[in-house]
Amino acid sequence: MKHQFDCGKRHKYFNCMCQLKKYAVGDCTIRAISIATGTDYKIVWDSLMESAKKTGYMPNSRKNCELFLDSIGWKRQKPFKNGRRKYKLKNVPIDNNKRYIFHTSKHWTAIVNGVQRDTWDCRQWCANSYWTKVK
Repeated sequence: MKHQFDCGKRHKYFNCMCQLKKYAVGDCTIRAISIATGTDYKIVWDSLMESAKKTGYMPNSRKNCELFLDSIGWKRQKPFKNGRRKYKLKNVPIDNNKRYIFHTSKHWTAIVNGVQRDTWDCRQWCANSYWTKVK
C-alpha cells in the first residue's frame, strides 16, 4: 500500500499548512470522510456539526462520526486475523477497488483504491476498525 498526501481540500476553505505536522488541527475525521466519500470538505464539516447538535457528542468524536457514517450508508467492520486484531494498516487485506475509512489509534484515515490518502503516513499503526459503503 502506498501513501499519498491529501488534505481533503481543506485548503479551499481554511488557511493551512497541511503538510506540516506542527500545524495539525485535529480534523482527521473530516478529512478521512471527505476523501473516502468524495464529498466536499465543507459539506462534511457542516454535516458533522449538524449531527453533533442532534447527538450531543463533539463533532469529531468517534461516536458522532460513527452515527454520521451509519446515516450515510457506511458500515463498520473490524479487521481480524486468527480471531484477534493484529493488522498494521499497511497489511490489512483490502479490495483495491473500494474506498475505506480506517480508525487507528486516535486517528482516522482514508484508503482509496489501495492508496492511503492523508496528510501524514500512518501505515505503521494498528487498524482498529474500518467503514465501507454498503450497497
